Amino acid sequence: MISRNKFRAEKVVIDGITFDSKSEARRYQELLILKSAGIVRDLKVHPKFDLTIMGTKIGSFKPDFQYVSQSGAVVIEDVKGTITEAASLRIRVFQAIYRIPVTIIGKNAAKVRSFKVRIA
Repeated sequence: MISRNKFRAEKVVIDGITFDSKSEARRYQELLILKSAGIVRDLKVHPKFDLTIMGTKIGSFKPDFQYVSQSGAVVIEDVKGTITEAASLRIRVFQAIYRIPVTIIGKNAAKVRSFKVRIA
């Protein structure tokens, strides 16, 4: 099953999971290999995080992947071909609330280096 979105990305279904792009599906397959090699564990696809400020839910953030690295760090990844202003804001709000950096995978990753949050 393949359909296109406004950014011309084609949806892809693997293992019954719908991915928004071929790049996202490819990253999923890479993570499965890393998981089978024991490099990552507790892989979650499209986990959902509520964005709540002062007791009021203002939205949610649904990154593409969450897993635990060999060092025990929680890793959040989002595959992006185009980074919209809305996505940029949602990622920064997520990082401010959860204090977990988001790794952007894709050709525009260099544009979002400022998304890395220093955790005190």
